[in-house]
Amino acid sequence: MSDNPYTPPRARTVRPENAQRIRLVDPHLIVAHAIVMAPAAGALLAALNYHRLRDDWAFWRTVLLFVVPGVVLVWLPTSPHGPTNEGLRWLLILGARVAMAWVLYREHRPIVQKHVDAGGQRARWYLVMPAVLFLYLFSLAVWQFLTPANRPPH
Repeated sequence: MSDNPYTPPRARTVRPENAQRIRLVDPHLIVAHAIVMAPAAGALLAALNYHRLRDDWAFWRTVLLFVVPGVVLVWLPTSPHGPTNEGLRWLLILGARVAMAWVLYREHRPIVQKHVDAGGQRARWYLVMPAVLFLYLFSLAVWQFLTPANRPPH
């Protein structure tokens, strides 16, 4: 009997005896950070899961397909390019954030569940927050620097 093509792809996981030492970030936390904080924050948490599972290909794929566009989404509100209508611009940004968060959630939900079923643990959210807060403050500083109104005169 063949595999069901509608099941999520199998992620390379660590051995069950090593699963207890690895803590993966919960997909709900990834979604919350991708929507509330910055899209790159949620994407970095997702990439951290792959790094902890030692899946280098998935780590770099997440960085290229989610972290880099997440940084662009932070820059987009200050860009002179794109839609001139502010409402449309913010609607597109919010839609991109929600879409990115949904894809990351759908991708990480089965991975984290399989890890927990193998005896692994979820990461403690209060240990993740300082790193995410630093990323948020760094993103805010970059945004302030890129805003044309805040640049010093030449």
